[in-house]
Order: sequence, then C-alpha cells, then structure tokens
Amino acid sequence: MNSTIRNQWGGLEVISTNNIAKQHVFLIHGYGANAQDLFPLAKYLDEHGQYQWHFPQAPIELESYPNFTARAWFNIDNSLPMPRQYQNLTPKGFHEAANLLTEAILASAIDSSQIVLGGFSQGAMMAIEVVLRAQLQFKGAVLLSTTLINQQRWQRKIDTFPYELNLYQSHGKQDPLLSFENAQALYNMLSSNEKISVNFTSFNGGHEIPQIILQELHEFLL
Repeated sequence: MNSTIRNQWGGLEVISTNNIAKQHVFLIHGYGANAQDLFPLAKYLDEHGQYQWHFPQAPIELESYPNFTARAWFNIDNSLPMPRQYQNLTPKGFHEAANLLTEAILASAIDSSQIVLGGFSQGAMMAIEVVLRAQLQFKGAVLLSTTLINQQRWQRKIDTFPYELNLYQSHGKQDPLLSFENAQALYNMLSSNEKISVNFTSFNGGHEIPQIILQELHEFLL
C-alpha cells in the first residue's frame, strides 16, 4: 500500500495505490494541496487493501516549493468574504474541472458502481458535482468540510437524482473557511431525495479531518 502507480487518465495525473482490488476510492484533494496530501489515508483507513485508492492531481499550479507544488481545481476569488459563500454562484473553472474528473474516471475503465468518490474542501465540491451530474453511477460518496455551489442548480440535480446512493458528510462547527450553516443546508438538500442516504457528522473544530471522522470513514467504507 505504500508504493504508488502514476496514471495519466484523460487530462489528469492520478496517483494510485499499488494493489489489486475490486472496489475503488477516488479521493480528491483541496485547494493549496496536491495528490499526495490525502494519500496516507489509504493505509490508515484501509489497512487490508479492500480498496484500490486513487488520488487525482488538480490542474492549476499555484506555487512550487522544494518537493511540493500547491494546486487547485479552480481559483478562489479573494474578494469573497470569509467564510467563503458559493451558494449563489458557480466559480470560474468549476465545470471545466468537473469535466476533467469525469473524463479521468471514464479513462480509468473502472466500473463506477465499484467507486466511492470523495474529497476534502474544494475536492469535495468537485466530488459532489460529478456525482450529481449522474453521468456515472457510484457506489458511494464522501464529503469532508465542503459547501454549497449554486444552490438552485444543485437542488434541481438532487430533485431528479436517479439512483440510490450512500453518502458520508462531515463538517466542523467552527470552520472559518466554509460555514457550518451552508454544510447543514447541503445536508438538508441532499436528504430531500429519499434515494440519497446521508450520514452527517458535525464536530467541534475547524477546517480539518479529526480522529472521530477518520473512525467513521473507516466504518463507512467497510
């Protein structure tokens, strides 16, 4: 599980664990991170290699340091106040990034019904966008510390969502970057479709993945 495979699927580089498994997790990093950021979770959450894990690399390069390059799925408009509010808008480049992720999953030739698609922060925004498009049918979804994008559009997608989906969502009550209130609103929207079963966990903390969430993720994936 420690060694990696580097794939070029569609227009994205995807780093994968070097094991064979019928089931798969695609986990999408957040703004300012890269594909290596969440990679340690593969071993931590899946010590027996039940899943093969895949970590897409965002296309936008922000800054480079020795042995590290910060990346993004879309650029952040710094004129937006904190916490960032996206419920009435769609960020520039958002749909293009979702297209790249969809193309990468298709290019992987993995049966999407065996894929849990998830992410953290900006990565989770991308994950739920790809899921709600319903172009592919996923085994499950994981949304860690994320928010609403264009509430009216996502509500229309949720209203017509066509298949049964198990989804895990978490958010910190003191998150300074993406508000807890909008995370709750996203949960309420998702839960409005009886086909979508949402396990939502809040925690006392900020923009992070604490131990309690890792424990619940482990159980969700079993």
